[in-house]
Amino acid sequence: MNLFFSFLVICIGATAQSVVAIPDTTRFLPSEISKDTLLIGDQVIWSMTTKAEQGSAFLFAVELPKEITKGVELLEAKIDTIRQKKSREWLFRGALRITSFDSGSYVLPPMPYYLVSPSGKIDTLWFVGPKIEVTTIPIDTTTYIPFDIKGQIGYPVTIKELVPWIGLLLLLLISAYFLYRWIRYQRENRPLFGKAKPSEPSYLVAFRQLEEIKAQKLWQNGKVKLFYTAVTDVLRYYVASRFGIQAMEQTSAELMEALKQEQVNKTLLNELGTMLETADLAKFAKYIPGALENEEVIPVVVHFVQATMLVSSEIQTDASSETRQTQKEEVV
Repeated sequence: MNLFFSFLVICIGATAQSVVAIPDTTRFLPSEISKDTLLIGDQVIWSMTTKAEQGSAFLFAVELPKEITKGVELLEAKIDTIRQKKSREWLFRGALRITSFDSGSYVLPPMPYYLVSPSGKIDTLWFVGPKIEVTTIPIDTTTYIPFDIKGQIGYPVTIKELVPWIGLLLLLLISAYFLYRWIRYQRENRPLFGKAKPSEPSYLVAFRQLEEIKAQKLWQNGKVKLFYTAVTDVLRYYVASRFGIQAMEQTSAELMEALKQEQVNKTLLNELGTMLETADLAKFAKYIPGALENEEVIPVVVHFVQATMLVSSEIQTDASSETRQTQKEEVV
């Protein structure tokens, strides 16, 4: 059966190469066109449909020319097969996409198709050709000037159209706010949510960093310049936090002058000035201080921090609470 059907299709394809004559007793079936009036260059779909039992075939009966009729061109031809859900019938649809570049009225020629049943019977179905009207750009009869192309029609914006954009704008604003807050809190070393942890006092930071430098034994291992750089950096960070002085950007002389304005004890200033002079020589003049000079560097900074540090009220309160608690325990 399959071999017979394949042979039949080949025969039909060969027959389609020649024009099929219209019998006198032909009964034309109706066809449809997407629109019967079009502008020059527009495209329309000319479709022809029929129903048949499952297993049938629907084929073009002639070789379709590039020009369906004079003035009407064929752009594409295809046949679609649609299975019917509620019955065993199939719906066949032949679709021709056509256009015209000449204005006027055209009557499309009848179009034949072969309908092949599962048993091999061949029927020729003729579909009537519709009439189409091809128009050009309308012309003003008073001036004979073509009308200009009309602009786009403006429709008012509805709330439904604005809602997605408003939501997107709110989302962007909220995201920008949280990003700003996150950057700001990162700089201030504060958590984004929840209560901020109290920052560690600057004098405790200085003491801890000086202990770490002392444990590294930098100058004992020949890293004198690195030793003086680390100690003076700790000093400058402490001064910047304690007095609000831009100590990291100042020279040693500028730093000493700024500390004088803070009315720091002269003895402390003399000790600190001597240490800074030695540090500048070691860092910038390739001076190699003696062991005694190196050993006095950290104690000088520790002495300066101890003499100028400010203990926060929170730490004092905690200390007072611990003292009272200890006294109560001793009484008990």
